[in-house]
Amino acid sequence: MPKIEWHKIPNSNLPKEGKSALLKIAGKRICLSNFKGELFATDNKCPHSGGNLAHGKCTEDGKIVCPLHHFEFDLKTGKNSSGEGLYVETHPIRESENIYEIGLKTKWFKRLFN
Repeated sequence: MPKIEWHKIPNSNLPKEGKSALLKIAGKRICLSNFKGELFATDNKCPHSGGNLAHGKCTEDGKIVCPLHHFEFDLKTGKNSSGEGLYVETHPIRESENIYEIGLKTKWFKRLFN
């Protein structure tokens, strides 16, 4: 089972409702989206052609739309909605007393030495 490392999300990176923002943390580029007041995190790179998901838009039904070719990914599951079998990795978010953290899986070789 992968180990999760938790990283604080700076308040300056929190997107407004219905928007997304690019979060650079622990060497990763994350798309952080605010959907109906809840934060969701996915990998930022669209698996179809590398589009920047943080520049995409959130839909009314909880998807992030790639700005290049309009592929849609569910914010909760990361699955592509049009059936091509594509997905983006999702990352857990936790909140305590208005402090938000993102959980990132550690690499297998890093787990060997911990």
